[in-house]
Amino acid sequence: MAYVEKTWSGIKDWFKTNRPEVLETLNVGAQPADFAALEQYFPRLPAEFYTLYHLNNGQTNTFETGVFLGLPMLPLERVVQEWQANREVIE
Repeated sequence: MAYVEKTWSGIKDWFKTNRPEVLETLNVGAQPADFAALEQYFPRLPAEFYTLYHLNNGQTNTFETGVFLGLPMLPLERVVQEWQANREVIE
């Protein structure tokens, strides 16, 4: 998934130049164990998703500026929490 890594590097370069404080909110990359809870709900995720989250496991809770059009990149743990909360509302 070299293109994911290259694209993500370009995005981070832009933030380094224009909004360096956003880079400080990025978490270290996820480890295989971090994906376990998520895979209970989403057993078939694209390889690109794994690649991206191995690079950075979302942002910290200081979501003053998200990396995706101002929206935060949720850590995997928070993705599961959001899915559970939304699922309860739907059901």
